[in-house]
Amino acid sequence: MMILTVGIQAQDKKATKILDKLSDKYGAVASVAIDFDLTVNYPEQEPMLLASSVLQAGERWVFKNEQQELYNDGKAIWMFIPDRNEVQINDYDPAEEGEDGYFVSPLGILKQYKGDTYKYRISAKDGWNTEIEFKPTDEFSDYAKFRLSIDTKKNEITEVIAFGKDGSKATIVITDIDLAPKVSDQLFTFDPSKHPDVIVEDLRM
Repeated sequence: MMILTVGIQAQDKKATKILDKLSDKYGAVASVAIDFDLTVNYPEQEPMLLASSVLQAGERWVFKNEQQELYNDGKAIWMFIPDRNEVQINDYDPAEEGEDGYFVSPLGILKQYKGDTYKYRISAKDGWNTEIEFKPTDEFSDYAKFRLSIDTKKNEITEVIAFGKDGSKATIVITDIDLAPKVSDQLFTFDPSKHPDVIVEDLRM
C-alpha cells in the first residue's frame, strides 16, 4: 500500500470530497440496514469477535449482537443484556452519542466530519481503496484516532477502526448493506413480553 506524501491541505480537500459523496449517498435513503463483524482487541487478551447488525431510520436505530441489544425510538434507549435477562432504559440525547456511537453504526462518523470534532486526512490509497484517518481535537478523548476505509468505486464504507489511548482497538468490517430495508415502529422499541421475567431498570428522568 502506498502512503501518500502530498500536503495535508490537499489531502483534506480530497478526503472531504470523498466524505461528501458518501454522506450524500447514505443521507438520501430513508433507512439502512448494516451487517458487520465487530472485533475488539485489548492488550494481552484474546480478540473478541461479535457478529453485529444495525437498522437505522433517521434518529431511530436498533443494534444487536450476542452480548447486547440496543433499541432507540428517538426518545429513549433500551439496553438489553441477554445473559442477565435485564434491560436498562435511559433518556435519549443525540448530543451524548459521541464517539461510542460509531460502534452502534459504522456510518456514525459521517455525522460529525463537517464540524470541528476531528482533523482528518487521507492516509493511504491502494487502487479503489482509500483510507481516511480522523484524530479527535478534544485532548481528553478516549481515542487516539479512527481509520475509515472506503471503496471509492462503489462509494461504500468497508471498514472502521477505532484506536483507544489505552492500547485497545475495535475493528468493524461491513459484510452487507441494505439501503431499502422494511421498517416498522415496533422494531425500535424493546418488547418485554418476548422476554419472560426480564428485569427492568427505568432510569429515565
